[in-house]
Amino acid sequence: MRINQVARSVAEADELPRLIQLSQNLFAASFFLMKLLPANFILERAKDAGLIRPGSTIIETTSGTFGLALAIHCALKGYHLILVSDPAVDESLKRRLEQLGAKVDIVTEPAPEGGFQRSRLDRMAQLQAEQRSSRCLCWWENLYPPTPH
Repeated sequence: MRINQVARSVAEADELPRLIQLSQNLFAASFFLMKLLPANFILERAKDAGLIRPGSTIIETTSGTFGLALAIHCALKGYHLILVSDPAVDESLKRRLEQLGAKVDIVTEPAPEGGFQRSRLDRMAQLQAEQRSSRCLCWWENLYPPTPH
C-alpha cells in the first residue's frame, strides 16, 4: 500500500510494519499483528483459486495469533471460521476470536503420538468430514494447488 492510499480496513492499515531506525544502517519492523499479512495472502490466494467465496466456511488450526489474524480477515470478508486449538488459547483470546465471529473448538487431550498438534489436525479432519463444503487452508502447507503429473 502506498503512503498516499487510504486503507480499506483496519486490518489493511495494520498489515504493513512501522519501520524504526535503530542506527544509520539498521532498521526494525514493528507490526501490530504480524500475521495479518500472511492471513490475508492465504485468503486471497484461496479466493483467486476458487476455493472460497463470501459465505464459505473455513476450518483451521491455531495456537494464537494466526487465528486472530484469520478471524479479523474472515469477519471483514464474510467467511465463516472454525478454529481448532488446544489449551494454549487462553479464555481472553478465545473470547476475542468468538467476538470476531469465529467458532473456537478446543481439543483437551494430546494424541499419544504427535501431542496436541496431532489432536488438532485429527479434529479438523473430523469437522471437515462433517461439513463437506468447508475448506481447510492448511497454512502450514503450501497453498498452491498440486501440480498435475
